[in-house]
Amino acid sequence: MLDSRGQVQITDTYYSPAVNICAVIFIVPTVLGVGGRIFTKKAFVRKVNQDDYVILAALVFSLAQIATVFVATSNGLGQQWGSLSISQRVVFEKSTYASGLLLIFSLVLTKLSVISFMQSLSPSTINLRSGYAIAAFLVLWGVVSVFVSAFQCSLPHPYDVYYGKCLDVYGFWMSFNILNIVSDIVLIAWPALIILKVRTGLWRRMIIVMCFGCRIFVIGAIGAQLYFLRGVRKSTDLSFDSWKLAIATQLMQCLSITTACIPYLRPFLDSLESGLLRSDDLRRRGMTGGGGYTGSESLGPSQKHPSIPSKNGTRNGTSTDELPLRPTANAKSTTKVHAEPNHAWDEESTSTRAEITLSTSWSVAEVGALPKQV
Repeated sequence: MLDSRGQVQITDTYYSPAVNICAVIFIVPTVLGVGGRIFTKKAFVRKVNQDDYVILAALVFSLAQIATVFVATSNGLGQQWGSLSISQRVVFEKSTYASGLLLIFSLVLTKLSVISFMQSLSPSTINLRSGYAIAAFLVLWGVVSVFVSAFQCSLPHPYDVYYGKCLDVYGFWMSFNILNIVSDIVLIAWPALIILKVRTGLWRRMIIVMCFGCRIFVIGAIGAQLYFLRGVRKSTDLSFDSWKLAIATQLMQCLSITTACIPYLRPFLDSLESGLLRSDDLRRRGMTGGGGYTGSESLGPSQKHPSIPSKNGTRNGTSTDELPLRPTANAKSTTKVHAEPNHAWDEESTSTRAEITLSTSWSVAEVGALPKQV
């Protein structure tokens, strides 16, 4: 609806521009998030993995889904049903029908990318099997959802929810969103259980867990979807009363993709110094430092000097920690190697698969009287 100056105006009976504006606002950070993820991998790891291709596919389906929303707003979404022409009603129903199918593909692919990423971080047998189990559930959920959504109404017009003979469409979407919440809870808890076992500082582990825990915002958006879906179910003016649900759906979809890209931020990868991150290619090229990015070499756990205990105290104002240290005559240096056999590790991997401990006995030797401080 245009005002006297030819500008689009939002009124009490015309909310189509609000849906379009929100869709654009939501998709911009989504595209930037996926782009930043791919740039991070190309710039620092020099490699794009399977999970990156999966999230790119999810983004493509997301963009297609938003395109169908734009078509729907141009043909009645956010407008009163009685004000629409017959052709507009048909296009509106077709676009919302296609939007639902594309949404399912986008969400399932996004979740599969998270699983693929976690399996690449921790390729132990139990984590691989649990990841495959979750992925199997997601694929089954997606296939069933696509089938039900595709044949929600009788042929030859499966999109005609107004005049066709249909299933309980809103009951289906209620169930779909509930399972969507369950799957997101799993994708928060499962990475947390893996990360908490990493041998690194508690604070770093908590930061990593919070990166995956950001998906809780997706659950909040799904809750908004359920709330508005309940109102639409009782509506007699589907095209008008669906505008709030459409905005909540766009928010949920974009948050799902964006939060899947958060763990690729550099602070997250810098925190994975325990060897959990499979940066084998970087080590082979001599490109990783302590945080996994710089070209300088860094000491591994077996190269660092062992910690030297010292007693707190001073002598003539000088800490005993400053006394010269040297190995004693009977100092012993032992090396213990522990390796786990029969694991399906990559044959080319040079990452640490064995724990090497180097311990040396030291003693404090007084080599002379310390000069008095003036």
